[in-house]
This record gives sequence, structure tokens and C-alpha cells, in this order.
Amino acid sequence: MAISAVLLREAGIRGLDARLGRIRQKAAAVVTRFYGISAPAHIDYTLMSEMKAGDCVPSHADNEKRTRNGVWRPNHTPYHHCTAVLYLNTCGVDYEGGLLRFPSTQQQIIPKSGLLVGFLSNREYEHEVTRVQSGRRYSISIWVSLDSKQAEDWKAASN
Repeated sequence: MAISAVLLREAGIRGLDARLGRIRQKAAAVVTRFYGISAPAHIDYTLMSEMKAGDCVPSHADNEKRTRNGVWRPNHTPYHHCTAVLYLNTCGVDYEGGLLRFPSTQQQIIPKSGLLVGFLSNREYEHEVTRVQSGRRYSISIWVSLDSKQAEDWKAASN
């Protein structure tokens, strides 16, 4: 299950707006600083995710798709420039499986509560999430764009 953080913050949970806002901004700042992005960056989407036993995410890039004949083309979110994932619980403690893998580099990340992982959204960082074997895996994903027209509508809360 996944829900847009914009919708979640509109639920009116006291203090959630400010906490999510700080998390989004800090995560985006860390990733853009790490990759030396000097152009103005804008958070274009924030997603809160829960993965249950049996859930997985097939190998993909966040701003491109590979066609059946192996050619990469822009996907439905070509404006994603970089991605940040903040893990809210720990693999091996709260759940089993659900590892973040980068097949081209044969790297894998074992999620741990509080760990922030950032990467560019293109085919060089094609990635997958392995099948969750048991428990529930929680994370916040934040995508950053260099296109100001794609900025997520994150207005100050009225509550």
C-alpha cells in the first residue's frame, strides 16, 4: 500500500505536516548536495509506502523505462532527477526480505530504520526491491526534479 504524503498530511494529524516537511527537505538537500546539483531543485513527489509479505518491486529506473527490445526511453515521470528513500523500520528485526538492489553494480542495501539512500533516477541506477518474506516494510520515498513546474503542492497546513 502506498499513499501520497500530500494526502496523508491533509488528514489533519497534529504535527505531521511539520515533521513530514522537515523530512522531505532534509532528504532532498542531502541527495542534491551529494550529487553536486547546483541548479534549483524541487521535490516533485513524496510517497509513504508499506510493503507486506509477498510484495516486491521489479527492476526499473525512476525516469526511464526499458522497452521489450532493450531500448531505454523516458517514462511517465521523466522529470525525476534524483531519488531519496528513508527507511522507517529495520530488515531482520521488523520484517524479512525487502532489500534494495542495484543489479548493474551488484550492490544491495539492507534497510535499517533512519537510513537514507539516495541515487539518480536514471538507468544507471536501475533498481529493485526484493520480495518481502514476512512482516511489514515501511519507507518514505522522495523524488526531486530540476523543473519547477513539477514541484509538489506542499502548502502550509491550515490546522
